[in-house]
Amino acid sequence: MKTYADFITAITTQPALLQELESILPFPDQSALQRWFIDKGYQIGDHDLQMLYDQQNSLLDASEQVNY
Repeated sequence: MKTYADFITAITTQPALLQELESILPFPDQSALQRWFIDKGYQIGDHDLQMLYDQQNSLLDASEQVNY
């Protein structure tokens, strides 16, 4: 399974992946966020999952492209 680092690499070469993530934000809880990553083939560690969940509102409010 791919890691968070693999996801970061993927969104730089596959902007549709980041757009998909941004289009379904916000996630109601960490479990939903984790399921999305698992469905995409990524195993995200607890620390990274918590950080992404906590920052999802910032991603929604960003006025410029966000590259994790």
